[in-house]
Amino acid sequence: LGLHQSFYDSYMIYLLIDFCSGGELYDYCQTKKDHCLNVNETTFYSACVVLGLTELHNINIVYRDLKLENLIINRNGYVIVADFGLAKKSTRTYTVCGTPEYMSPELVLSTGHDRTADLWSLGILIFEMTCGATPFSGGSPMETYENIVQFNDHRPNGGGSHRGSHRNSGIDSSSSNTNNNDTT
Repeated sequence: LGLHQSFYDSYMIYLLIDFCSGGELYDYCQTKKDHCLNVNETTFYSACVVLGLTELHNINIVYRDLKLENLIINRNGYVIVADFGLAKKSTRTYTVCGTPEYMSPELVLSTGHDRTADLWSLGILIFEMTCGATPFSGGSPMETYENIVQFNDHRPNGGGSHRGSHRNSGIDSSSSNTNNNDTT
């Protein structure tokens, strides 16, 4: 987005930027059946995001707030990454921030994160564009965090699962074994 002018007062900073007639990608998804995009749309919009994240990561900026609401469609149909309020120039950071449904396990656990947290969010974004909802959504932010961490703790042999929600997966987190080297 091009910045044309900036202003400020004692309460706010105002930025006059290019008008993007396509609106938010979130709003576009809401117009679709079951809020899902087709494969071609998901692939195209994902590729646009990958290009944007690549540019940011090449200059050591961690975006940290990737979600449909922060992706704007320009007049040519391309997606532009917007809202850099949580972006940080750093190779590693420890601030817990972002939208709960898109946060990576290391962000939730506050163990420090880098640009790979943006790649986790990209996976959530692709899941949402394809399925119409985020995979770890809970009834509260704490439940969402628990869903994210449980997914990370319970991947068989360190591999991923095709489905994020554990409500009906049969996983009992109260009896999880914390010793990953136990073969019994």
